[in-house]
Amino acid sequence: MTDERINTAELEERMRNVENTLARMESKLDASLKNIDDHEARIRSLECKGGKRWEALVGQIIGLASAGFVGWLLGRI
Repeated sequence: MTDERINTAELEERMRNVENTLARMESKLDASLKNIDDHEARIRSLECKGGKRWEALVGQIIGLASAGFVGWLLGRI
């Protein structure tokens, strides 16, 4: 019976250690998930910047082409 008590106490200690380890893992997982959300938002903002730059570049090219065409028409008059 003494061996059973020792084994039970040892098992209880091991279970407490497992519970503590799981609690630490859970808090680390929560922190990691928050970081992922933050990184996702940053990546999305960077992706939008590239699209906005291309839109601005295309707008400038169209404006320059239009101005060149109008200038060419005025030069022909």
